[in-house]
Amino acid sequence: MLERSLSGKGFDGISTNCFSCDIYTDTVFSEGAEVIFDGYLLPSFYIASQSHSAGVSHIECYDCCKNLDIPFDYSGYEQFEKSSDGTEDKSRPKWYPTSQVLGSIAAQCGFSGSSPAVSRLEKLCYNDFAGKSCRQILEDISKIELGHFLCISGNALAFVPFSPDKEGAELLEADRSEIILRGCKSITGIVAEDEIYGGIYSSGSGWRNTEIISGRYLSKERAAAMVSQLLGGGGCYEYNGWECAEAVVSMPFNIGDCIAYNGKALPILDISCRFTDMGIIASMSAPAADTSFSEYRELYARQLDGTVRLDRLFGCSRMTRDGVKLVYINESDGTTEESGFETFAGGIAKFAGAVLDTVMPTEIESVTDTASEAERHITYGGKKYSLKYKKENGKKTDISFTEVVE
Repeated sequence: MLERSLSGKGFDGISTNCFSCDIYTDTVFSEGAEVIFDGYLLPSFYIASQSHSAGVSHIECYDCCKNLDIPFDYSGYEQFEKSSDGTEDKSRPKWYPTSQVLGSIAAQCGFSGSSPAVSRLEKLCYNDFAGKSCRQILEDISKIELGHFLCISGNALAFVPFSPDKEGAELLEADRSEIILRGCKSITGIVAEDEIYGGIYSSGSGWRNTEIISGRYLSKERAAAMVSQLLGGGGCYEYNGWECAEAVVSMPFNIGDCIAYNGKALPILDISCRFTDMGIIASMSAPAADTSFSEYRELYARQLDGTVRLDRLFGCSRMTRDGVKLVYINESDGTTEESGFETFAGGIAKFAGAVLDTVMPTEIESVTDTASEAERHITYGGKKYSLKYKKENGKKTDISFTEVVE
């Protein structure tokens, strides 16, 4: 049996090939032994487990994608750029071509090579791969590139971009069991959530037809490019969930291929193929479409949780219709006392309480004090600071407060 699958709607991730079979032999194969399946342009498989009983050996094997769970070896990569004197400049993180990192992953996980071409995430920062598994790195890349990684014939690591315009293969009704539809979601736009800086970018139209996508280093421009790829030339992508328990097929379909049914293109995101005397018997499906908008509501609930809401207590402060108030909470009975601010012209504010500074200036030295300007040195918290300002019509202007380095 040959099994392939990809989670979600097929927009990102990694597809792994699994092959299992029974062999009439008492031979105990070596761990990781190579298995070659001729005839269908499949990659090599490697034995992961085996069992033996009454002259029959059952083996289960996977392609090189199974190895992606190992930690990425980043020992040859540097975290920071070097300054002119050869030391690390910790203000300048080092970036590497994504193709270089993909090549390292391919070499570490046993692939024959790496040929993916990426267009949006052309560089990766050291922190994007340090301490991660190879699988996590590929999943991060696939989210923003909109497609999936897999091992192809010849054992190379490849990337297949998502395409909404694939034509479906016809299955004769006599050659299959009933096709069960599991909902349809029309997608006309995306909301892209950046996992690094927390930015939210929307592109396309119609919130009810929005797909939530998250990824690293997302921007307004990248979100626009992603929605253009996702929707294709028609301005709308219809995702269809479905399943078919059995169908006679001429070949083991790839993940992302489609079946044509009643004018719909049904994406193949999970397929199991049995090789029999009748030919290839396939079981195919794609997850049910979520049309509840729960993802959309959850996203904006998270956004609201990160904002200051009126009359909501944050630590010892509360934002009210009268401005910010500092709040004292009596832990014994839960009662509170609030003190607010009042502002006046000229940048003056009055606090309805007392503010105590536990670190007081230890020395104040007047450096200059003329009719037009003044400078004072203040020793505060073990450091010396320069306070400069100009005098205009009884007001202090152009105020600066900087540390004095001696």
